[in-house]
Amino acid sequence: MGENLGIVPDVVNEKMARHGLRKLYVLQLTPDAPIPRESVASLNTHDTPTFAAFSGTCRHGDEQTLEALEKALSRLMKSSADIVSVAVEDLWLEPEPVNVPGTTNERPNWRRPMRHSIEELEATIGPRLDSFRRP
Repeated sequence: MGENLGIVPDVVNEKMARHGLRKLYVLQLTPDAPIPRESVASLNTHDTPTFAAFSGTCRHGDEQTLEALEKALSRLMKSSADIVSVAVEDLWLEPEPVNVPGTTNERPNWRRPMRHSIEELEATIGPRLDSFRRP
């Protein structure tokens, strides 16, 4: 997969295609654009806000945000993208990013432990994810 988010020269996309590398589609960055085939589709990246922060609410379990998340996930899952990638933190509406680009000592980037155990995730998020399985 290549992180070709619209800021690379055309030659990069041409070489990616020649070598069979998938494009990256990020819903946050191009919400109205069609999701391309032969791509990895995601809500965001490690360099963008979490879904909860981007959607304008950071309250855990907010019903309106959960509905928006389910709508966004449904769009990704129904697309023709080869792969759908979702950050686990987005599933519980984590407001804080795992990484803030351009920071080093100011933030503990990549060092935050998961807020929930695997067992908690299975019990709370697992049933919701079952509705997003691809055939």
